[in-house]
Amino acid sequence: MKKKISKYNNTIKKLIIFLFLLLISCKFLKLKPKIVNIKYREKNPIEILNIHSLDGDIDIIGWAKDLIEIDTKKTIFSGLANDLNLMDTMFEVHEKELIIKIKKPVRIDGKIDLKIYIPYILLKIYIDSKQGDIIINKYLGDVEIKNIEGNINFDFQGNILRIKSYKSKININVASYNSCDMIINNEEGDIKINIDAIGKSSYLDVKSINSNINLNIVDNIDHKLFIYNENKKTNIYYDLDEKSLINEANNYLTGKKGKNYKDFILNISNINGKILLQEI
Repeated sequence: MKKKISKYNNTIKKLIIFLFLLLISCKFLKLKPKIVNIKYREKNPIEILNIHSLDGDIDIIGWAKDLIEIDTKKTIFSGLANDLNLMDTMFEVHEKELIIKIKKPVRIDGKIDLKIYIPYILLKIYIDSKQGDIIINKYLGDVEIKNIEGNINFDFQGNILRIKSYKSKININVASYNSCDMIINNEEGDIKINIDAIGKSSYLDVKSINSNINLNIVDNIDHKLFIYNENKKTNIYYDLDEKSLINEANNYLTGKKGKNYKDFILNISNINGKILLQEI
């Protein structure tokens, strides 16, 4: 009788060990991405795109069509295959605004990437991204971005730009003949901005902490500078028509370039990071 009980206990132990190993293997199981294509069309044209993303990249491309087309790519890095079904992309329409929301339980180690084709003439894009890269190309409207831990890359051709980011690397090319109002607030992420073209009565305000700022301006763009750089140095690799340095310990600098300097005002504030300005 004792031998039977001992044999039974050994069987139970082996079963527990097997289930434990199975669970561990599932946790580190690599699953192939599942791709779901969703095409969207509205009779009344959408004017505003509002995106709320948890984990995943966002790639936005402008095109000449009058519809919005969205491809979603779901990926889980570990866990059970059924976890893939617990992540979802939800769509809501309020008048002329399309809202995209990502549903993902906290316990799931996965992401949903979005590739979105939009009409060139879409008025505005709002993006709230918790983690992931953001890429925007061939779009002529306004942009407002909140981003954490991801890269931001795009060609800005609209009127209004707002970026608030944390631990994000920002790379922006401004090529707009409109009057631009651009505000960038960034912490612990480097910023690179190329100004290729810009309209009259334009503003660029950059506030940054613990990051470096690299600003490149085409040589025929007149502008006025206000720079505050605490604890680090500012390097300007072109001649200003007028330059003054106040409170040298904190490197407070003002300057003017060209007769039409009032057409483009630059306000740059940085703490614990370098500032580099140069003509291209």
